[in-house]
Amino acid sequence: MSFFKRYYLIGIIFIFSMVAFNNCSSSFLANQDTLPQSLAELSQQEQTEVEELKDEIKNLPYKSVQDFESDLGTPTLCQVDGNFPLRTHYKKNVGPFIGGFDLPDLFNARADLQASQGEKYVLNYTLPLPSVDNYIANRYDHLLFSDAEIKKVLQLLCSKTSDRIVLIQPDKEIFNMADLTQIIKANQNYYQVIHGLVYKSNLFTIVVPPLWNSNNNYSLVINGMYSLNSSLVDKVGSSLYQILKAVRAANQKGAIGVLWNGGGAIGSRTVNNKAYQDLNLFLNMVVPAVNIDPNRVVTFGESRGGVTALNIASHPLVTSVRVGLAYASVPPSDLNLIKKLVTPTVPALLDANDWSTGFVGSWDSRFVMPDGVTTGQSQHLKVLAGTDNAQFIADEINLSAPKKLKKLLKNKTSIVLEIGSHDFIVPFIDQLNLLNIYKNNQVRVHGKINYIGGHLSFQKPMMHMLYSAVLQMESDPDQALSQIHVDPSKTDTFLIDHSLGNSPMPWKIDYNSSPLTLEFPKYMVNHMPAQILVSGVAGKSYAIIAQNSLGDYYLHEFTIPNERILISEFDHLDMPEGDIKLLHLFEVGPSGPINKINFISSVTGKSEEIKINRFKGEGADDPVRLGRAATSKVLEAIYAGQSFVSSGVNYGLLEVGLLPLTQDEIELYKKLKQ
Repeated sequence: MSFFKRYYLIGIIFIFSMVAFNNCSSSFLANQDTLPQSLAELSQQEQTEVEELKDEIKNLPYKSVQDFESDLGTPTLCQVDGNFPLRTHYKKNVGPFIGGFDLPDLFNARADLQASQGEKYVLNYTLPLPSVDNYIANRYDHLLFSDAEIKKVLQLLCSKTSDRIVLIQPDKEIFNMADLTQIIKANQNYYQVIHGLVYKSNLFTIVVPPLWNSNNNYSLVINGMYSLNSSLVDKVGSSLYQILKAVRAANQKGAIGVLWNGGGAIGSRTVNNKAYQDLNLFLNMVVPAVNIDPNRVVTFGESRGGVTALNIASHPLVTSVRVGLAYASVPPSDLNLIKKLVTPTVPALLDANDWSTGFVGSWDSRFVMPDGVTTGQSQHLKVLAGTDNAQFIADEINLSAPKKLKKLLKNKTSIVLEIGSHDFIVPFIDQLNLLNIYKNNQVRVHGKINYIGGHLSFQKPMMHMLYSAVLQMESDPDQALSQIHVDPSKTDTFLIDHSLGNSPMPWKIDYNSSPLTLEFPKYMVNHMPAQILVSGVAGKSYAIIAQNSLGDYYLHEFTIPNERILISEFDHLDMPEGDIKLLHLFEVGPSGPINKINFISSVTGKSEEIKINRFKGEGADDPVRLGRAATSKVLEAIYAGQSFVSSGVNYGLLEVGLLPLTQDEIELYKKLKQ
């Protein structure tokens, strides 16, 4: 398997593989000098809170595939049949068409060799480059799964009253509602999973409950992500199936589910207007075809799926439905901001730039496209949004665009926004900024901040929340004013301890007195920006003192602005040569240090030293080599053994308390300040 295939499978789909529970209420240990590293170090009250959290988790209806089957009594034998094997809608050397069972030869197998030989323009793909509205794998799929894998996950729909699921893969493209109604059959005592519908530049799947008929009105649950085949069988699909099964167990009729590839499995991030224009036209057909109540709609998703969930709810072009509840976890929000952060501080952004341009190393600020004018980072934005014009992106594309905020307010849409600090692919300051904008504009948003959460999924409480929301919308006589699972006055905050199985520790941090978070570039080279990403309390000033192995010191200071987020640029060319380590972190006032900050490392969860390494070895300035480092075990090794691919945690610090200042520390600060 080539690098790109391997990376796409483990580096993209991994964002659904981490499951955490995040639905507790408890108190943060205020002003603690040290942070307990195990449950044994907790007080009796805190241990009680841990047990209460465990009990709450146990009371969730769906904890695993096995528990789910036990909960609703899945029969031993559950029949899954239909149009197997899975199709990819692609035939090698021919192009997209319906009925292909093979995989496309999508990735350039010689990319690494060509890069090592110094070629200037190395292509990621064997197909034409991605461009606006013409993304890789939009009308076909490039991932394939076995019959056994598909049947296993589809069995999540089975229960005592529904012991059959039929997978239907249409053999022609759809153009109108009549095409849909010919495929969907009424009054059938089985789930119809209509998969791989080709519509314009998209792929869709519709899940129709048993005994569906036109006499009932149905709620809609929708998700939009990358590969549709992958969504069918991974955590996206399994979450949807469990939600739909729970709804049917409660109301006897069920709900409709829709999966969407977002207009392209690779290269797209489902932020362009054309994608939502297509989605709206598709929903205009689906809503009447299967009797969906357009006011009873919930959306969900993580990462790119979170972007899609929020855009379906807020995009002016989506007029066919009103979203009552949108759940989004770790969504990228501001493309202009993210463009500034394509550096090793947020390492996975490096190769992400290359997916959209189609060129290896295009993330490097020195890279210029073959036209000799456009930078690789600008081309990335052009492909994603149709333009690199910052004002247009702010006004039309970003999740915080004024038109989108206005629609959320008009529709009284409720949002649950789950974000994670120290996220190695979606900058935390971008996520936090979106939460603050929603709050400041009176959007009905219930925030959940997971400190050292990284790029985690928080699916199990999400499934419980969404199926409950569907039932609440059905029972609410005024559906358009449903107020679902949201207390907009609240922002829950948790600390994730990955050593305890990626579960949140039951400490609560006051959102209005946020702890200081710092994210550093773990490695750097001279031609690249070196950034510290900061969040915390507005108005506070801090100083970092670092030292290299020869004893040379470095002082870096910053003040957090009113927005409570900051990009603080290292004067990295003036830093001491060689690797440097963080010695001290102070809160400072007009006369110098006033507090010493006690912190834990996002990598170890302990108060251990943080080192910033200059990238060493052959080809240290080679953008291809650096890009590979950002998405491979090279970076894992740099990250002190942290398996960042599985945890999604970025490199940095979290404030957990205060320590006493020494006179020597004060004098050192004053000396460096002179």
